[in-house]
Formats: sequence, structure tokens, C-alpha cells
Amino acid sequence: MKLRLLGPVGLLAVVSVIEGGLAAQIRMNPSFEVASVKPNKSGSMNARISMPTDRFEATSVPLRGLISLAYGEAGPPPQTRANDQIVGGPNWMNTDLFDIVAKTGRDVAPGPAGVAQKLLMLRSLLEERFKLAVHHESRDATIYALVLAHSDGKLGPQLHGSNVDCHAVLMARGAAPPPPLRPGERPPCSATVGTDGRLIAGGQTMSSFANTLSRLMNRPVTDRTGLAGAFDVDLQFNPEGVAGLAPPGLDRPTPSDDKPSIFTALQEQLGLKLDATTGAVDVLVIDHAEQPSPD
Repeated sequence: MKLRLLGPVGLLAVVSVIEGGLAAQIRMNPSFEVASVKPNKSGSMNARISMPTDRFEATSVPLRGLISLAYGEAGPPPQTRANDQIVGGPNWMNTDLFDIVAKTGRDVAPGPAGVAQKLLMLRSLLEERFKLAVHHESRDATIYALVLAHSDGKLGPQLHGSNVDCHAVLMARGAAPPPPLRPGERPPCSATVGTDGRLIAGGQTMSSFANTLSRLMNRPVTDRTGLAGAFDVDLQFNPEGVAGLAPPGLDRPTPSDDKPSIFTALQEQLGLKLDATTGAVDVLVIDHAEQPSPD
């Protein structure tokens, strides 16, 4: 590792500070080689994020969405942080949209390791261009436990076991977006949720499915089903009142009275249910954020 000296004291990429018997370590995340950050004034709410091997691209995404991704999980598949696990910050971070094109300067290996590296680069970008400062807190909160709805363990008609090896699929596909689906086809190793209240997922572990529900319910969901392996899911529910389908700044989905609530749909269609309980939740607190500096 090369050291850069400033004045009489050498500052490393990792700086240890000892004060009052406590040690704090500052670690610098990897950074993109070059990045463009521009406001999106199109008015389009069609957000898009992609991660080809040599870059990161985001179109029409609010700062909160970028934070949700940067401080989420690499997967597979990648999981964003639930909205209620991000608190504080100015109102514009929910409504102002941005376009980002950032280049890594080299090809980053596909799969979860490469995604994890790009998420760290995204954190560095947010710190540099948006002056983002955050800290973590553990808070007791109401959460949901995803459990079996029937004592005999019977699953619903729209939850089926899958033989897909998602790790192998994602490694083969790299960071490319999934291919277009044929009518009625489930997306392999991903989950899609429409504002019409339909969640289609393919090759998902129950832990990944619980993370998807976390984003929908705007509340942490932990998997306590005891189900191993991967599953295909086709869940149809009334989107009214589902907080994750109406993030700040976006129009609310149209109610559908001919569909059950998401709670009822989970039980009838999947043989699962959400039990409200309490638990410690890792919360990301926004200490500071600024409008990005112009390119």
C-alpha cells in the first residue's frame, strides 16, 4: 500500500484515532474513476438502475433511492434497504431526481462480489457529490415475521419449489439486466412488483422473498418459515395501502377491489403469513446531505 504524506505526519487510507481509551477507524471506500451527476427534469418517474461490468448507471432516481441501494445488500439478488430503515435528511432527497453515469476504470467481476464493490463505490460517490453523512443506530421497532400459515406446513397454490441455481445464473449473466420475459414467464433470480399489485419472483430463497416484502411493507420482514431452497412466487393483491408501492414523490397505485389485501393474499395464495412482532432494527440516520455539485 502506498502512503501519501501530508506535512510532518503521514495520513494513510486507514487512520486510527485513539482518544479517551476509544479507537475509531476511518476506512476509505473504493471510488469510481469518473462520474457524471445531473438533475433529471424530465418529470419521468420511470426509475432505472443498471450495473454493467465497467460502470454504474442510474436514470430518474431520487437520492433516497440511491442511498437505499448503496446501503443495501449485494445479494444475490441485490436487495435495497427498506424505506423505514432510512430516517432523516431534507425533503428534496425524496422528490428531486438525478441521472448518474459512473465508470469504474476497469471491469469489475460479475456476481455478488462485483455488486458489493460497486455499492461501496456508490457510497463514495454520494459522500463526495451529495456531501452525504450517515450513521447507524439500532432501534427497537415493530417488524413482521414471515411464517407458515398452516400448522401442517401446506403451501399455497402460487408458491412452488424451483430448481434454479440463482448464484450460477447471476454469475453467468454478470451485471447485465435480465432478458425480456415471454408472456406468463417468471423472471429467474429476481422479483418484479407492479403498481397493479402483482409480485412475480423466480428462484427466490425465503430470505430474499422476505427482503422483497420488507420493501413492500416499508417495515423489516424476517424469514421464520424454516423453508429451505428456492421458490417461484406469483402473488396478486390489492395495492391500496401498501406503503412500498407509493414512495415519496410518486403517485399512489390505483386500488383494485377485486383483489384481496396483501395479508390475505399471502395466506390464500402462498400459504404464508406476516405476524407483527418487535425486534432490533439497524437504522441508517441521514446526518447531512446537499444538492450535488454541478459537473
